Amino acid sequence: MLKTGRWARKWDSCRECHATTTPHYAKGYCTRCYMRLYKRDQRRNQRTAYTASQAHVP
Repeated sequence: MLKTGRWARKWDSCRECHATTTPHYAKGYCTRCYMRLYKRDQRRNQRTAYTASQAHVP
């Protein structure tokens, strides 16, 4: 249960864009920012795995 005027339990607004109109999703981020950051991290992980696999090719 949120206190009156709170956007999330620990946050008054999104940690990234500071919006309060977009619903909270997770970890202090709104749905838009969380998905954007999640996809960015997925792309970074794919690049890192690809680069690591290429480094071991003779």
